[in-house]
Amino acid sequence: MKRVLMLLTAAAVVGCSGTQGEDASDVDGDVAAAISDINGQFMECVSQGDADLCSSLFTEDALYGAPNLPFAQGRTAIRDAWEKEMEAGMESLRLMTDEVGSFGDTAHEVGRYVVEGPDNVHLDHGKYIVLWKRTSEGWKAHREVFNSDMAQGPQD
Repeated sequence: MKRVLMLLTAAAVVGCSGTQGEDASDVDGDVAAAISDINGQFMECVSQGDADLCSSLFTEDALYGAPNLPFAQGRTAIRDAWEKEMEAGMESLRLMTDEVGSFGDTAHEVGRYVVEGPDNVHLDHGKYIVLWKRTSEGWKAHREVFNSDMAQGPQD
């Protein structure tokens, strides 16, 4: 009896996962393409020094988790965070997506980043995770956390 219940539970879970009526790989591919396009906009807004454009790519109530800082919450705070990063010398951002998965109106992305400053000086590199939300305006970053892979010097 236990075995039958386990099989029925497993079948129910498998039956409820993914997107009905569509091949999940096609759905994830469409979502991955949309996220790739938005990541291109992130890279462009950095090269243009446009913190307003960067923040517009987030949901209104997004959380942005930069290393060693409290979360920036909402587009205004996120705009301020991007502006500070640009004022600190960030002129170029490269995003490399390693994984995208989706379920309905939510998606996740795992990737790596490289930040460069004036004259292509390497400033930082690391990894990130973004939770994406499909909105009436399209896909928007809803939760983002990233951290550096570079060793930090001694703390004072």
